[in-house]
Amino acid sequence: MISLILVLAFLGILLLVAEIIVPGGVVGVLGLICLTVAIVLSFTSSEVADAGGWVAPTLVAGIVIATMAAVFGFMRLMRAGFMARRMSLTTTIQRPPPERQSMIGSHGTTLTDLKPQGRVEVGGRQMPGRSERGIIPAGTQVVVVRLEFGEPVVRTIQPTDAVPAGTG
Repeated sequence: MISLILVLAFLGILLLVAEIIVPGGVVGVLGLICLTVAIVLSFTSSEVADAGGWVAPTLVAGIVIATMAAVFGFMRLMRAGFMARRMSLTTTIQRPPPERQSMIGSHGTTLTDLKPQGRVEVGGRQMPGRSERGIIPAGTQVVVVRLEFGEPVVRTIQPTDAVPAGTG
């Protein structure tokens, strides 16, 4: 019975450490269940009771201390070790270049059908673009209304859209 208690405690600790790597709750709950069963068996097992009154509390204290040491030790390794470098995002999201920001309000032409994505030409440059809503056929005159992820979002030119000098 003591070997079952130790196996359950080891499995519980292993599952809790796995929960740190792959969060989601299920693995951690299974680990807590294994640890709880191991602790309950420590107090209710006749084999442990026959060994003396000090064995059960010592076994439970060992399980608790080993669990805390394993979880906190692994978390410390995660923060400072190679796993932190492998599991952490190191890239940054860049803002669109300033020349792209100045495209807002510029006029251009669709090179392909925008359904809602396709290719547009704005300011003499060809680039991917997206329609603000609906499908825009190829060859349609459009205006850039905003940028999303550095790409122009366009809509068909309305009669109220003034053509800026040099972009029409």
